[in-house]
Amino acid sequence: MQHRYTGDIGDYAKYGLLRYLTRGFKLGVAWYLYPDEDHNSDGQHISYLSMPKKW
Repeated sequence: MQHRYTGDIGDYAKYGLLRYLTRGFKLGVAWYLYPDEDHNSDGQHISYLSMPKKW
C-alpha cells in the first residue's frame, strides 16, 4: 500500500470482491507500506470523498 492509494475508489471494488470470495470464511489482510512512486497518476480517484451523501 502507498499513501497515495489510501481511499481510492478502486478500494471499494477490491473489498467487495474479497467479501464475495470469502463468504463463510474469515478473511485477514496483511498490508505493508511501500514508498510512493511518482511515475504515474494512479491513486488519484478520490473525488467521491467530497460527496458523502452520494457515497
